[in-house]
Amino acid sequence: MLDELAIDVAQEKSRHKEELSDAWLQHEKEVLGVRARYEKELCGLHEDKNRTEEEIRSQLRDEKARTRELESIQQTVEKLQAQIQSMEGTKGWFERRLKEADETAEKSALEHQEQELEETRKTADKRKAMLDELAIDVAQEKSRHKEELSDAAAAREGGAEGALGYGRG
Repeated sequence: MLDELAIDVAQEKSRHKEELSDAWLQHEKEVLGVRARYEKELCGLHEDKNRTEEEIRSQLRDEKARTRELESIQQTVEKLQAQIQSMEGTKGWFERRLKEADETAEKSALEHQEQELEETRKTADKRKAMLDELAIDVAQEKSRHKEELSDAAAAREGGAEGALGYGRG
């Protein structure tokens, strides 16, 4: 019975060793499977990290390029704003000069009209003076003619009277 017991124990020990070996083997397979899964996930995470880093680098390059472009555009905008301010100043200067020129032209035209009016008045006054002189001359001439006519009429009457015998005596 001891022999049977020893054989049973030996078989039990052998079976236990096999089960332990199988369990150990199963455990190693599971560990290798878990390790492979983790390594695969880790590899995927590294790839994602590398891809993300590259995307971020690309975005950074793009942002730097846009920043340079915007700085260039900003400088252009500032130059154009300075030109606009300068042109507005020039425009104001031209508008003032134009207004002054319009005022000067209007003043000159008014002065010219006043001069022409004054010359017209002087001419009219001269003509009136000439007409007045002419009227006086005509009146004097008329008066002289009247006197001559009167004298001639008187002489005729006197000559007719003298011939008829009037007026002497």
